[in-house]
Amino acid sequence: GGEEDASLPLWTSLNDHVLMYFPPTNCEECAVLPKTDIIAGHSTLGGASQGWWCGQRNYLVGLQQLVVQFPKVKFYFLANSDTLVFRESLAKLTDRLDSSVLQPKEDIYIGHRSRKHVGEASHLISSGGGILIRGTTLRNLSLSGKLQTCVDAAVHGSWCWHTLDWMIAECLFQFGVVARSHPAFRQDGCDGHDEASVATCRSSSGRDDQRVMIAAHHTNFGVSQSVLGASWASCDAAFREPADKVWDAISRKVVPNASSCCGTVTERIVPKPFKLLR
Repeated sequence: GGEEDASLPLWTSLNDHVLMYFPPTNCEECAVLPKTDIIAGHSTLGGASQGWWCGQRNYLVGLQQLVVQFPKVKFYFLANSDTLVFRESLAKLTDRLDSSVLQPKEDIYIGHRSRKHVGEASHLISSGGGILIRGTTLRNLSLSGKLQTCVDAAVHGSWCWHTLDWMIAECLFQFGVVARSHPAFRQDGCDGHDEASVATCRSSSGRDDQRVMIAAHHTNFGVSQSVLGASWASCDAAFREPADKVWDAISRKVVPNASSCCGTVTERIVPKPFKLLR
């Protein structure tokens, strides 16, 4: 609710628990030489500006601020400037996850999952479609000291040539948390934005077009929300994409995705020795 503020994304307001994080555009040079395998498949990264890289390296600092500013929320939702959020569906998803799907101490790191070829984690959540992390997951990561270790690696160490999506995935993986896929999050555009089952999408449209998409979604949500039960929230087979696929950054092709959804997780690991919140 609340009046629209042009300095905020269209889908939020000053009445929300929101942290607008603006990382520094100037930072010290990275002491590590970039590796070609890090930017393979990302032709635009090699020519990115220093300010862009400073933003990537300092993103995890924003997560630290998020935990400090909002220490009791059930979920943290991280959004980029081009992430469009359909609040009713996202709220329904978090409510279902909290009440019907997740175990009390179960971690969650979920969104549009993509393959990750460098580092230990096999997948990451693409931030353009938004990233949902359980509150206890991120707070425990911080309390363990692991988040600070990841910040150091990102700002001053061997992670300084990686993107923020990669850093979040790698940091959580080292804490024992893997990326899970859910079709409610759309990294590849806003087709189907009016469907009640869609919670977010990555949009390059202006505010006027976004306002139209939000209105269309709201209208359809009112008549279709009854299908958004625990099966939808847990990414039951009936609600998965007909062709469950992910973008492979190395081959630059869309490839089959061995989806690991809430409630049907098969990928387990042994742990090694940023911005609407609800």
